[in-house]
Amino acid sequence: MGYTFGEMVVGEPLTPARQSFLKEALRYYGVSAAGAEQFVGNQPVTDVQDRRQLLDFVNRVVLKASGLPRGFRGKGGL
Repeated sequence: MGYTFGEMVVGEPLTPARQSFLKEALRYYGVSAAGAEQFVGNQPVTDVQDRRQLLDFVNRVVLKASGLPRGFRGKGGL
């Protein structure tokens, strides 16, 4: 079961194997080793290029693969 952090519900922490897999996947998509470590460690990603790569990765995996309606632009409508 997750726990609450402020008003946010935080899920179970990732297992070390899942953390390692996520780091490898991020590095495959162009995020540096330091940026992947920061992201998986729930720390601010300091490098601008890493932040761009992470945003591109999230957009590709979450938005395009999730089946959202064409033209969906996130919060604020279609």
